[in-house]
Amino acid sequence: MQRCGNCNAPIPDDAESCQFCSTETERGRRLRLERAQRLEVEQREAQRKADQAAAASRSRALTEASGAANRSLMWSLLGLLACCLPLGPIIGIVTARRAKELAVQGGTSTGHAHVALGVGIACALLSVAGWSTIALIARAEANRKTELEVLIAKGVGDAALTSATACALTELELMNSKYRDYDWLNTGLTCGTQLTVTGSEAVLEGSHFTKDQQRVPVVACFHRGDRWGLAQVRPDARCDQPPPVPEPEDSGPKRNRAP
Repeated sequence: MQRCGNCNAPIPDDAESCQFCSTETERGRRLRLERAQRLEVEQREAQRKADQAAAASRSRALTEASGAANRSLMWSLLGLLACCLPLGPIIGIVTARRAKELAVQGGTSTGHAHVALGVGIACALLSVAGWSTIALIARAEANRKTELEVLIAKGVGDAALTSATACALTELELMNSKYRDYDWLNTGLTCGTQLTVTGSEAVLEGSHFTKDQQRVPVVACFHRGDRWGLAQVRPDARCDQPPPVPEPEDSGPKRNRAP
C-alpha cells in the first residue's frame, strides 16, 4: 500500500490515481507519459503511411493522366494523318478530358491534358475544314458537269456541230475519264478553236491543259449518228487510229510524251 500525496489516503501500489481525491500517482504519471509517447509514435507512423499512400496515389494518377494525354495526342494526330478522319480527333478530345479529370482527382498538373485537349480540338477543326473543302469541291464539280450536260443537250442534235458543243463534250469527257490526270480544279482546259467538220465526222484541235508545268495537248474526235458524240480524246489528230493506251504509272524515269 502507498499513501496519496494529496489526501494521505491509503491506495494500492498499482493505482494510477487516488480513488478518493483523483490525484495522479507517480505510477500514473509514468504510464500516462508512456501512453502519450506510444500514441505519438503511432500517429507519426500513421502519417508516414498516409503520406506514402498519397504519394503513390499521386504517382498513379500522374501516370494514368499522362498516359491518357499521350493516347489523346496519338488519336488526334492519327486521325489528322489518316485523310483528316474526324473520328481520331473526337476520341482524342474525349481521352484528353478524361486525362484532365484524372489529373485533377490525383492533384497533379493538368498541363499535359490541356495540351492534348488543344491538339485534339485543333485536329478536329482541321478535319472538319478539310472534309468541308472536299465537299465544296465535289459539289462545284458536280454543278459544272450539270452545266455541261445542259449545254450538250442543246447542241448534240444539230446537223452541224458547233464549237461550244464540241468544247462542252471535250471538257465533260476529260472530267469523267481523267484523261492524262486531268484535274478540273487545278489544271483547267483551254478549248481549241480549230473545229473541222467533214460529214458525220469532226475534229477539234488546239485544246490543251497544263499538268506539272507541262502543256498537254488535247484533240477531240467526234462522230454523228442520231446525234453528235465524242468518239475519243487523243494527243494528235489521227482520229482514224484506236484510242491511245494510257501510260502505266511507275517509279522509273518519265518517258517523253507525244507532243
